[in-house]
Amino acid sequence: MTPNGTTNEGEPTGWAADPRSETALFLETSAQFHRLTGPDLIRDTINVMIDGSDKVGTSWYVEREFKYVYIGFFDTVAGEVRKLSHLSRPRKFWEMWLEVDYQLPKYYAGGPKVFLWLSKTLSEALAEEFGNELVTPLTLLNRVVGHKEFLLANFIKRKDFFNKSSCGVWDKPHSCSCGPDPDADCRLKEVGVEMRSDFLAAAETLSRSNCSESKWLKENLPRLEAAHGKALLDLMGEHRDYVSDIVIFWEVPDGWTILTRDRAFGILQEALRDEVKVYTLRLPREASGEKCQVRPQAAPEAEGVLINYNAKGARISADPVFVKRLRKREHVTISTKEFGTDEAPELGYSRDGRVVYRDKKDVSVFAVRFPSE
Repeated sequence: MTPNGTTNEGEPTGWAADPRSETALFLETSAQFHRLTGPDLIRDTINVMIDGSDKVGTSWYVEREFKYVYIGFFDTVAGEVRKLSHLSRPRKFWEMWLEVDYQLPKYYAGGPKVFLWLSKTLSEALAEEFGNELVTPLTLLNRVVGHKEFLLANFIKRKDFFNKSSCGVWDKPHSCSCGPDPDADCRLKEVGVEMRSDFLAAAETLSRSNCSESKWLKENLPRLEAAHGKALLDLMGEHRDYVSDIVIFWEVPDGWTILTRDRAFGILQEALRDEVKVYTLRLPREASGEKCQVRPQAAPEAEGVLINYNAKGARISADPVFVKRLRKREHVTISTKEFGTDEAPELGYSRDGRVVYRDKKDVSVFAVRFPSE
């Protein structure tokens, strides 16, 4: 799954290693997108996993969310490009792009982080193509639409296509006419009515976590619990940003592995379903084993072992008593020769970061996240 000498935290042991064992891979929304536009190492990991799987599938709601978030973003950008003056007159690319970027919303479906990442990714791709060339707004528009069409054409939708969610409540405005109860053709009732207790259990689980939807779920859990039948489906449709992960989670069949960048699926799986697995995509980490020094902000330093690391963070093993004292989000400095070279000592051998978790199974292990550069 990863280059030699690296590890990928969260990888199922022996993935596709035994040709006699059947593997089934479910691509969640973020995996679909990163397979096409993510960092090279993540794209390679996804494609290797797909090639090594007996079954590859997705769901109706993943496709809808993919179009709602990612295709919707490209439609918004294309709309702003169309507003540029003199569509056939050549201009400097960056001059046009700054004008377009200024008009884009500061918040977008999927959250501000998704919007910023999409905007950055698209601008880098366009800048690499156009550089300092003079291009017309029409040319820029064609490229933006081309990126959108590429995503649509390469969305993986094979014969393993699951649907426990199609319903008119997702439309704006609602086009669902059944009531007071869902009719026989409604697919969302599988999750909202027949699996109501499972849906509410997932909502309650995420309400206690630290995910983007947690705050809303915690505040509105009583409303969800009080709603039944069509009323619950309507409530879900009105607040799809907060329930989409739950809907997708219950669309995945038993025995499948969910491929995702969204940590909510790992939380749901650990709490509710042993019948599925979750592979959380991360940048591969370099395996280490070198000694390191860990210096908390307000405590004596301790010696540890650097298990693995990348530009985003590191996993470290140290004395369990020391690890237990570490607080989440506590500032620490990690020093090891892995973070510098003899040829470039000016780069230093230390990295500053914050503690993001302590391993529940191995109490000697904790993780540090480094700030983005």
